[in-house]
Amino acid sequence: LGARQVLARPLRLLTGSAAVALATASLTLLGSIQFAFTGAVVGTFLGDAVALQVRTPDVIAAAFLTMLGLVAVVTVLFLGLIEDTRSYAALSAMGWRDGRLATALSTQAGILGMAGGVLGGMIGTSLVAWLVGGLEPRVLAVASIVAAAALALCLAGALLPALVLRRQQTAQVLTLE
Repeated sequence: LGARQVLARPLRLLTGSAAVALATASLTLLGSIQFAFTGAVVGTFLGDAVALQVRTPDVIAAAFLTMLGLVAVVTVLFLGLIEDTRSYAALSAMGWRDGRLATALSTQAGILGMAGGVLGGMIGTSLVAWLVGGLEPRVLAVASIVAAAALALCLAGALLPALVLRRQQTAQVLTLE
């Protein structure tokens, strides 16, 4: 049900996953420079011309992008919840438990997080490979960790819409129909 709902709205899928991908790519790039290259890229393809360093404003900007990505995912989930309120109420009236309905929302968040996390990890890894003229194994580890964190944040973001869904009055929604 959750997969069907998120795939039925491809523009929202694109918007939510693009926001997550942007955050994941920036965190992968900064994380790779910080951890795989000990804070600076020098003595490499691009590093000979320009020294890349991770500074506090860079980290703040990446954290801000991450929060915006999470807000985008929660917004997509809320919009879907508003549009599907009658469907959720009907399923609840037929005996679906709150946990199953919350699983549908979590599935939507998981799809957005997985699509954005994988795409962002690939973009970030590609940027690092282009900047340093090759690919370090530690960069792939950073990209994997960041993509997993993006998925976890998206799943955590589904908690608020799930709580709203749980508080929904089934009888009220169905009588408005």
